[in-house]
Amino acid sequence: MPSFKQTFGSPSADGPVISAAQSGQIVSILSAGTFFGALGAAPFADQIGRRLSLILAVGVFTCGVILQVISSTIPLLLAGRYVILMTWMVVSTN
Repeated sequence: MPSFKQTFGSPSADGPVISAAQSGQIVSILSAGTFFGALGAAPFADQIGRRLSLILAVGVFTCGVILQVISSTIPLLLAGRYVILMTWMVVSTN
């Protein structure tokens, strides 16, 4: 994906590259987001109700999407992915 490498890659002699560490971070944030989202989803939904928790999750999910769309650095991309995956667990456990 040349455009992804162009936007997020580090400059090198062969053109922009994504290091193994950066690639690992982007992929592993999935596990962290789903883990913490699963821990908090049921108590959150029980406290405020299933319907309201789904509505709030969709709003926060939208914020995560916006973070990913406007990201020009890997940390902002990771933040957006983490937010999305936490809210995905709220939606999937309801």
